[in-house]
Order: sequence, then C-alpha cells, then structure tokens
Amino acid sequence: MASAGPIDIRVDKKVVFANLANGEYLYKVVPAGTYKVDIVPTEMSKPLLGPLDLRVKRAKLTWVFVIGEPGKDLAIVRHVISLSATKGSKRPADISTGTGGQAAELMKGSGSRP
Repeated sequence: MASAGPIDIRVDKKVVFANLANGEYLYKVVPAGTYKVDIVPTEMSKPLLGPLDLRVKRAKLTWVFVIGEPGKDLAIVRHVISLSATKGSKRPADISTGTGGQAAELMKGSGSRP
C-alpha cells in the first residue's frame, strides 16, 4: 500500500473498505463485472487515486495493490490468477470420520453416564 495515512477504498462511490492502514489488507468476493474504484483519505471525498475501471473476471482471483507516494506517483498493481475447475485436488472417494463411541470410553472412568 502507498505511504499514507488511513484510506478508504470506494467502489462505485460507496466505501467498501474503511480506515485501511499502511500494510493492512482486506478481501471481498464480488460478482464478475467492471467496477469504478477510487482511493480516498479516510472520511474524505477527494480521491488520492482514481476513479479507475477495475474489471473482475469470472473464475479469476484478482489482487489489487496500491503503491507509490500520495500526490506524486500513486499507482495500482493488479495480479490475476485462474481458478479453473480442472486444477486443484481431486474429489475424495471417502472421508474417514472414525467408528464413533470414543467419548463413551472416556466417560467410563469418570463415573458419569454417557
């Protein structure tokens, strides 16, 4: 994040992330689409950066970072990776959850009845 005081991140003129400090991050799951995003000092209205058109694609993970110095060279860095359904681990054939009754064995020595 840029070297600045706390900021608000607005999407389509609404604050989505408020009072975000340098080094902090947040995330939000949103539908695919194009959003107008701007960065403003917390509780202010004049943007430090933007508004920018941010396109979020279906089945993609999009990271957006703000870098630079306010009033000089603020910019965003965007990183997008695919969340393709063909990648990742396979569906398990079974999930072993034990045979049950383990707590009953513990209760025998305590004098309590299960």
